[in-house]
Amino acid sequence: MAGGWAVLGVIFYGYCKFKYGDEFGAHMDLEYEDVDEIKVFAGRVGSVTE
Repeated sequence: MAGGWAVLGVIFYGYCKFKYGDEFGAHMDLEYEDVDEIKVFAGRVGSVTE
């Protein structure tokens, strides 16, 4: 069973490496904003954070 999952992981790795090339596994720094401070859909139906 574990061997089957290992083979599936190797196949998935090969597929992604072929599809994305050098970008596969690359580290990207992401910036985010604190969700608690953002009013989502404010002024339309109401605020989700209210």
